[in-house]
Parts: sequence; C-alpha cells; structure tokens
Amino acid sequence: MRKFLPVVLALFFSIVMSAKDIKRPDSFNYLRAEEAIENGDYDEALQYLQKELAENPKNGYAHFRVAWIYLNKNENGQALSSVDKALKFLPKKDGEYIAYSHNLKSTVYFNLGQKEKGLEELGLAIKAQPEDIDYLNYRGQRYYELKEYALSDADYRRITKIEQGSTVGFLGIGRNATEQGNYAEAEKNFDHALKLSSEESQVYCFRAECYIKQKKWGKAIDDIVKATSIDGSAWAMELMMKINEEPQLSQLVSRLKTEAKKAPTEMVWNYLAGMLYDTVSQPQNAIPFYKKLFDTGNSEVAYYMLANAYCALGMYDEATENINHAIEADSTAANYHWLKSRIAHYTGDVKGAITSATKMIESAKDNNMSYQVRGTEMMRAGLYDAAIEDYNTSISIEPGNTHAYLYRGHCNMKLGNSEAARADYEKVIETDSVPATATEAMFAYAMLGNREKAVEMCDSVLANDSTQGMLYNAACLYSRLNEPEMTCRYLRKVFDKGVFELAHIDTDFDMENVRDNEEFVQIMQEQRKKIAEIVEGMKETPDEGEYEDEEVEVPFTKEGSLCRVKCSINDLPLSFIFDTGASDVSLSMVEATFMMKNGYLTKNDVVGSANYSDANGNVSEGTVINLRNVNFGGLSINNVRANVVRNQKAPLLLGQAVLNRVGKIEIDNDKKVLKITHKVKK
Repeated sequence: MRKFLPVVLALFFSIVMSAKDIKRPDSFNYLRAEEAIENGDYDEALQYLQKELAENPKNGYAHFRVAWIYLNKNENGQALSSVDKALKFLPKKDGEYIAYSHNLKSTVYFNLGQKEKGLEELGLAIKAQPEDIDYLNYRGQRYYELKEYALSDADYRRITKIEQGSTVGFLGIGRNATEQGNYAEAEKNFDHALKLSSEESQVYCFRAECYIKQKKWGKAIDDIVKATSIDGSAWAMELMMKINEEPQLSQLVSRLKTEAKKAPTEMVWNYLAGMLYDTVSQPQNAIPFYKKLFDTGNSEVAYYMLANAYCALGMYDEATENINHAIEADSTAANYHWLKSRIAHYTGDVKGAITSATKMIESAKDNNMSYQVRGTEMMRAGLYDAAIEDYNTSISIEPGNTHAYLYRGHCNMKLGNSEAARADYEKVIETDSVPATATEAMFAYAMLGNREKAVEMCDSVLANDSTQGMLYNAACLYSRLNEPEMTCRYLRKVFDKGVFELAHIDTDFDMENVRDNEEFVQIMQEQRKKIAEIVEGMKETPDEGEYEDEEVEVPFTKEGSLCRVKCSINDLPLSFIFDTGASDVSLSMVEATFMMKNGYLTKNDVVGSANYSDANGNVSEGTVINLRNVNFGGLSINNVRANVVRNQKAPLLLGQAVLNRVGKIEIDNDKKVLKITHKVKK
C-alpha cells in the first residue's frame, strides 16, 4: 500500500527470535553472516552462509538467508531455489520463519509476473501467522494493484478486527474507496484513522489525495501542510508538487508563506515554496524563497538551489558564484560538482565541464550517474572513445542503465562502429520495454530507422506524461526523425510550460537537424527575449527585508473614463493614458517615427520582426520597440516593450501589467492622483 506498506525486504532483515521453544542456529558462520547482512555486506554474508551450508546442508535458516540475499540482488531464480530448500528444512513449528519464507517466495513470483502463485504464497504466509497484520496488508496491497478491490477490502477489514487501534486497515479501505471514486466512504475511513492517530502524517496524505481527486484544494492543502509539519513527510511534499496550476498554486504558496512567518527559523516552508515554482518552471519566482533560506541558517542549501535556478535562467555568473559557495561548504557533494559541470558546459568551458564531472566521480565512485555525466561531457566534446569508456563503467555498475547504452550507441555511430551501435540500440529496446515509460526506446527505434515504432512509443509515453521534460523529449525525437514542423510544435509546448534552459537546446545534439529551420530560429529568438525580460524584471524587484514600502502620489487629469499622466520616454517629455482595462503598451506610428528621427529611439531599440523604417525613417505598424526608460512621478521603469499601432492619433498607452512593475497602484478620483506603493531601500 502506498506509503504505509512496509518494504518486504526489510521484514526479512529484522527478524525477532521470539519462539523460546525453537532452536535457531547459533554457529559461527551463521552468526557472522547475520552480522555481515546487518552491515550491508551481502557478498561476505553469502560466503559465510555457503560455509555454513557446506557443514550443515539442512540448515533451513541459512537457506532462507541465502534466498533473501539473492532476492536483494534481483537474482530471482537463485532466490526461488534457495527458499524452496528453506521451506523443506525449516522446523514446521517455526511459523514465523515459515511465513517469512512464503512471503519471500511470493515476492519472487510477483517479480516474475506470476501473480496467481504470488497470491497463493501470501495466503500460505497468512495461514502460518494468521494474526500478523503485515501479511494481510501485503496481500491487500497486491489485490489493490490488481484492482481486486473487494478482496483487498476483505483483508483490510480483517486487520481492523485483529488490531482495532491500528490505522492500517482503515487507510487501506479508504484508499480503495478513493480509487473507485467513492469519496464519501474514503473520507469516513480516513477520518476514523485520524481519530485513532491524529499525529500520523500518512493519514493526512491519504486524505489529501482523496481531496485532490475531488478538487477540494483548500482541504487538500490543509492536510498536506499538516503532514509536512508533523515529520517533513516526503509523501506530503510529493503531493504538494502536484498542486501546480492556478489559482490553487498561489493559494498553496500563500499558505507556505504564512507557515514560514510562524516558524521563521525553519527552512522547510520557504524551501518548498521555491520547489513549487521550480516544478512549474518559474525559477524567477523560486529565487526569492531560496534567498530566505540564508535567514534560517541553511546557506549551503540556499547556494545550491539558487545556482540551479540562475542556471535555468541563463544567469551563469550568478549560478557560478553560488555553486562555488556550495562546493566550499561541502566539496564531497557529487550533485554540486554535477551542477558546476553543467554550468561550465553551457558557457562553453569544455575543460571545466569535464573537470567538474571528474570531481563528481571522485565524490561518488560507485554511482553509475557520475560516469554517465562525464561520458556525456566527453561525447559533447567529441572525445568519443573516452566517452565510451565512461559509459562502459556506468553500465558495469548498473547493467539496466538504458541511457548509457543509448549514448554509447551515439558514440559508436560517430566512430563508424555501426554494428556496435546497433547492438546498443537493440539493448535499449530490450530493456526499456514498458510503452508508458519507454523514453529511451523511442530514440533507439529512431536511430534504427523504425520511425513508426519510435512515434508509437513517444505517443504512449506522452499519454501518461505531459511534463515539460517529456514534451522536450518529443521535440528531440522529431528532430532526429528530421521533422522540423513537429519538432517546433512540441518545442512551443515546452515553452508554454515555463522557463526552459535555452543553452541546453543550443548544445543538444538531438537538435542538430533543425538548427537552421526558420521556425525553430524564430521560436528560440522569442524565448530569448522573454527570458531577458524576466531577468530584467528580477533586477528591478527588491528583496523583502532590505526594503520598505513608500507611497507616491502622481497627479492625473481625467479624459472621460481614462487617466492621463505626464511622463518622459527616453528623456522625451510626453504623457500617457493609464487604462485600467489594458495590459499592453502601445504608441502611434507618429510618436515612434518622431522618436526615431530625433534620436530618442535607435535601431538597437527595435526588437520586433517587422520592417521598421523606410528611407525616411518612418516606423511601420506592428513593430515592437524597447523603451529604455519610462519615468513618471519620479518613478522609473527600464526596458519596457511597446507595440506600434496604425492609428496616428492613438495616445501612448501604458497598461497595468507594466505599471505594476513599480508597485501597487490605486486610483484616488477625489484627489485626482495615482497612489503608488513601491519599495525603497531602508
């Protein structure tokens, strides 16, 4: 069961010798094996167990431990063989170990896809230990996964009778009801579980899931925040990241800010608010929350999260400064070196990228990802032999690493080793075989020339995953298939989700086929401008704590329902109309042409794609220009985008979206002033 189903392997690890009348082994080799298992050294434990079985081949307990180790190593055949021997030799009166063995055998069968046999073995475990609710819980979970809700409910109801004070049974029944859309029944069981244990975070998480399915956002947020406050529940944080659309996103962030004010020394609330904005690809909104982590004494975390956010925005100087501080705090953190390698790559520092990736390996030599990261940097640098060597190491550590096989295939293709490349791609297809998650297989099919299968896999994954990352994978796939129209279609969807690292696209070999495509170039230009505006807006946004509010009154004159305010544009005295119903900025062709001819605008201020002037300097309709400075009432806004409109008599129009950059605006019609509350340095 989600979150409260104990890990099956953990049960075998913590065995209590409770039966006083049962003689369990205490030989030297067996006890040394137990000790090695406790220390996590399974190879050493296996050696001791093999010695034990050489001396005592009918030691059922030793056979059980061997089976447990093989299961832990994902060697299901060996595990099955050993557990059968355990059941043959274990004392029949030792119901505890008999149940352990049937449970282990059940897990093996489920791993092998033999669900009926798995359920049968769980039934035997329950028969051996009928009052042990763990086995009922396991079987209830298995029935749930098979959508056999009535059978699952029966096991959970049995649990409620065996241990009436336990929440497990009620949570299981409630979870099944949620899955079937019977929300009233679900809430009833979750409410009862809370009466039994009001400080158990998983109960709130189960109920929050139920509320989310019903779109009861306020109640879901209450439960998620409560669960987080109890024990920093990882599940609660996972649920929190699912609330990623407006208006509930703002509602959640507001709640997190309130919690942060209640507990100013705790980092969790600001950290989660930042993570929420990272999840929806709004690093610019995450940054202010990460900065507040310094106030809670969590500088190292703040530096790393800020570096990541700045990197996403292409602010590489700021990213480098922060990641260097993080590394100064802990030079052994592999993820810090990974991020520094990425930043170096984006800034064209090939040597720096490889150096940082090497330091990542030094910090995590047994992690396949470390070698994969350096291999990718080697590949990007054209050092294909060195890249293959790193991918080989990554695969030796994690044989199922399909990403390493895929990229090794690319390197082999570059070296002309077409047969080796084909073998790598076929290995990817063999391993990454679940259509709903086959993100690597779709690329392997593409590289083998099977367009139809590649697209089929892509569509299968997209049906289950429409995140920004998967949409970008789809764009990359169609680029590899040399279909620029589809590439651009998915790339636009990527940017619709929020900020995406443009430097990654610029350097991604998947995009080689579309770099010169006119639409692709246009999309990239549009995004560069948007991110530049975001970055510029960040520079104008003050940090809370260093500034205080100041109110400025700016006089206006009424023209019907509109307000006219004196201003200067690039030092040219003008006036603008403040229209509460407008959000954009516009000016007439007459004003734009005058400004261009008299030096208030230059060619560098033209950012739109339209032809902006003729031989006489006349500006065309549809041109987008940058107003370097707009000043009114002593308040300044830099770099304001404006559209040129056909109507020669059209006034300069500034909408609320731009004016709000200086602060909160209120209209006082009695005094005929705009009251603007803005931040000033303390």
